[in-house]
Amino acid sequence: MPIKALIFDSGFCLQNDMLLFRKSLHYTACWLKNCKAIESIKKFKETFLRIDSSIHSSDCWSHVFAEPIVMDAVFKELKITKLKPEQAIKVWRNYQKSILPSVLF
Repeated sequence: MPIKALIFDSGFCLQNDMLLFRKSLHYTACWLKNCKAIESIKKFKETFLRIDSSIHSSDCWSHVFAEPIVMDAVFKELKITKLKPEQAIKVWRNYQKSILPSVLF
């Protein structure tokens, strides 16, 4: 039987997931700071990483997309009310699309 399609996960195969994740997290934190929704980029990033790792308890972080469950919890803990988590997720994902070619192996 001839092969009709080849499907595989592109994460860590075709793209550098951790680089994409770190750049997107930093970009979104800077955007939130510029919007005056947060005071500290460092605190936002630390909170995001802690919450993300507590929700996704795997040894391998490949959670490159800002997931609503994580962003909602971060916004709640940091008492971010000026913007909605959905806005930050949109910024995160749009930024990822713009840099994706630069993180290909």
